[in-house]
Amino acid sequence: MPTFTFTNNNDFDVSFYSITQSGALRGWGDVTQRETKTFVLDLPAGTKLHFTTKMTISMSNYGPTVYHDEGITFDAYRTTGADRQTHTIRNVSLRFIIRNRSTSPVFLFTVDPHSGNEVAAGRLLPNLENQSWDPQGALKPSTIWRIKDAAGAVLKTYGTTAANHQEVEINAITLATMANYTHVQFISWEVYTGPNRGPRPWAMNPPADGRGYTGIGKENAPDNRLDVEGQIEDIRERLQFTYKAIEEAYKLAVRHPTTLKVFMARVSLPR
Repeated sequence: MPTFTFTNNNDFDVSFYSITQSGALRGWGDVTQRETKTFVLDLPAGTKLHFTTKMTISMSNYGPTVYHDEGITFDAYRTTGADRQTHTIRNVSLRFIIRNRSTSPVFLFTVDPHSGNEVAAGRLLPNLENQSWDPQGALKPSTIWRIKDAAGAVLKTYGTTAANHQEVEINAITLATMANYTHVQFISWEVYTGPNRGPRPWAMNPPADGRGYTGIGKENAPDNRLDVEGQIEDIRERLQFTYKAIEEAYKLAVRHPTTLKVFMARVSLPR
């Protein structure tokens, strides 16, 4: 039978399996972290082996052993007809470095992928660097980092990739570019929280009905708090108005990079 030698340079154990014609998983073994291990396996040429971060087994006295892939499958190998076969399992560790070459401190944030909220990740003093290492970091690309100055201005936004080594550098040029504004443009708009009695030029489902959105009413429920359909309509109209305001502001914005654009909103309450 052929021998298979697998090298695992990751800092976690790796399991591998094949998939039978019936679709069931057949586990063949594990390669522990930082290990090279040889297996003697009765596998025909063309068998595809899948490498995963975690595999579990269900055993029963009344049936065959059942294998479950409960991790992340991140590598594969297709067997050949050779008597001796070798494969180096993909290394998915990530070393991520942020360097501050400027003369001012910078502040680090990550962005939560679900809520979109920023999460503070510390600050970095001048001429220092921040190193993070994740043994499975390459399996989680597109982590968004925002690097800001003391005033909260974004100096650089970086999304991680699947590369094993990544670096981001903030230098004096980056800071100077952010501070090189010669003009300020204020773009204001007003939100009137009362109902819109007139036509809706930005209606969700054009053409506009000419009547306009009249706010939450009691057409569908005896109490406004129970009028779910009215509240849905209310939210849709406000979102559409906000979209229209941003669209118009973009048309008015000065395109020159030395002009700082300030988008201001004013809320007016009905009387």
